[in-house]
Amino acid sequence: MIELKPEITKELNDMVNSLESAKEELNAKFNSVLEEYTSKAFENFYNIIEYDTRYNFERWIRSTCDNIIEGLLAGDMKYVEHANLFSDYDWEKLRKMRIAIWEVAGGELANATIASLLRENEKLKEEVKRLLKYI
Repeated sequence: MIELKPEITKELNDMVNSLESAKEELNAKFNSVLEEYTSKAFENFYNIIEYDTRYNFERWIRSTCDNIIEGLLAGDMKYVEHANLFSDYDWEKLRKMRIAIWEVAGGELANATIASLLRENEKLKEEVKRLLKYI
């Protein structure tokens, strides 16, 4: 085996020690970045899951309430009956609820219905014009 000069051996040892030190420092920094990234990814994931779940649940509640109110106002009680939401109410009480809602908001309901039908009428007119272009 060839014997190296002490200066070369010292330089080689210093280089190896420097590489080992850099390796440990880079490993620590990499683990820190990886942990931060993983933590943020899980946080974002759970926030999205929680937000979507809350949104879907709130949407379902709004839709159910809308259907019940529409059913009450239209006299179509099948949704209310099916949902079993008004177990303490008989048909007479439900009729009185409908009348009370109509008395309080009848004008607004009529105006909203008319406005909705006018918008639908305009859309249908535009659709007819568009379709007539193809003839």
